[in-house]
Amino acid sequence: PASTRPLHVGQSFLGLRYTRLLVANPWTHEVEACMESTPILCRNCSAVISYTDQFLCTKRRWGLDGGPSESACFVNTVVQAQVDVKDPYEEHLAQGLFEMADVFCRCGRQVGYKFCTDRSRRNRNENQVGRFGLVTSRFLVASEPVRVCAAREAPRPTVDALLEAERRAREAETASAEADARPPTAVAETACAEESLVGSLPQAQALVSEG
Repeated sequence: PASTRPLHVGQSFLGLRYTRLLVANPWTHEVEACMESTPILCRNCSAVISYTDQFLCTKRRWGLDGGPSESACFVNTVVQAQVDVKDPYEEHLAQGLFEMADVFCRCGRQVGYKFCTDRSRRNRNENQVGRFGLVTSRFLVASEPVRVCAAREAPRPTVDALLEAERRAREAETASAEADARPPTAVAETACAEESLVGSLPQAQALVSEG
């Protein structure tokens, strides 16, 4: 007979794809991620649409725009602010009937699907509801990792990125100011010089013919 004694669990395990280890910065009083994540970028516009630590399976196959199936990844979540989830529709997949929706990057490029509702008879695919499928031909993996507090958030710009953006903005302002400060007489002098050259050309030809 089965034992009725309670089962004591000595250890607990948390999946990294479902959690984020955070620490409070005592100087900035902001919460920061302890571990780095590598961004997944839209191949069309390079925006961050998810992170590699959100991969649940990298051996899926789905098609886009009615085309043939191709390599795809099953993903836990995406960056919500960077994608648009369209209206759901029913689709017969290999694992059964599903209500799913097309997922587009904000640039207008479709990157995959969202699994909205399990419509199979026994709800055997309920664990996939709310997750996403990203087609590998529509994304790139970034070369540098970042730190994000939540996988649904885009990474905040680093100090170096902010300084670089500020430097470019100053260079653009300086170039615009120099163009506005350029005296209009310079253009007039150039035009006069060109007219004098054109006017002296017949004289030079006459001297050559007399010679």
